[in-house]
Amino acid sequence: MNIDLSMFKRISTLVAIGFSVLLALGLGTSFFLHQTLQHRVDAAAAETLLLNQTRVRVREAQVDFLRIAQQVTDIWLILLRALL
Repeated sequence: MNIDLSMFKRISTLVAIGFSVLLALGLGTSFFLHQTLQHRVDAAAAETLLLNQTRVRVREAQVDFLRIAQQVTDIWLILLRALL
């Protein structure tokens, strides 16, 4: 009967150790995946901010271009009226 009891204790110990190892691996994997996801979310936010800033600058340039085009048109109309 002693053999069966010692074998049962070994198996229980091995199961507990195996469970602990699997739990540690799961927690490590979860932590790694969380850090990777957070890094990608931060990178995407920075890229989105850069794209938005670029769009704003392009729109400002378009507004400036249209303003200058309007001024040039006004000057041409004044010159044409003066000539006619």
